[in-house]
Amino acid sequence: MYDHAIITLENAKNSVKAADQTVKTTKQNLSFSIITAPFDGTIGFSQVKLGDLMNVGTTILNTVSTDDPMAVDFLINEKQLPYFEDINKGRFNKIDSLFTLLLPNSSTYPHPGKISVIDRAVDPQTGAIRVRLVFPNTNYYLRAGMSCVVRVRNVDSTPQILVPSKAVVEQMGEYFVFVVKDTVMAPKDSTAKKQGPEGRSGLFAFQKKVMTGETVGANLIIKSGIKEGDKIVVDGVQALHDASPVTTANKVPPAQPGKGGK
Repeated sequence: MYDHAIITLENAKNSVKAADQTVKTTKQNLSFSIITAPFDGTIGFSQVKLGDLMNVGTTILNTVSTDDPMAVDFLINEKQLPYFEDINKGRFNKIDSLFTLLLPNSSTYPHPGKISVIDRAVDPQTGAIRVRLVFPNTNYYLRAGMSCVVRVRNVDSTPQILVPSKAVVEQMGEYFVFVVKDTVMAPKDSTAKKQGPEGRSGLFAFQKKVMTGETVGANLIIKSGIKEGDKIVVDGVQALHDASPVTTANKVPPAQPGKGGK
């Protein structure tokens, strides 16, 4: 009887151990059903609902975004890269508010940003490189996916000329604008008939080589080549050549018979 009691006790102990292991396994499996965010932030709408079938590693439950600080990515031309490298290395540390944001409602974001990282390579197809800024977001004004305008403060103390980017023409790596002048085009040959622009007075467009600077929205800084007060052609520059006649008058189409004409 004693031997049977010992065997029964050992079997009971083994059963308890097996039950304890089952409890541990169940708790572990239960912990897998609780998803913990890996970082603080804002969670979006759930991508699944109660009863949906989920596959490990493929089913997206939700998306969490960090709130503070907030990263802002934008592209710059490779010609601007040395300027941004100087900023990143601290050359302009004494200047505040180098980077500001214009929000979608046209208001200015109250906190300035700073460079977090400059991408490792320039895109060979576009000649652009990505720059990432970080902005404090304690009031949660900024949201993931928001479109804003990045403003980079001009650190040059001298006044600069700003022209629309569409007025600048690129030819073989050089940049030109067409400056309009009111002048008289003398004939190349005094015995020749006065045809074309020669011998006529009026507005003519002359091609001027310029040195460009940074891009500011839809405009471009011109460092040299034109001066304040010059009149430049903005629309239709692709159809112009040096000494092309131009006009500021609006062309009115002739009236067609039966449509108000006599």
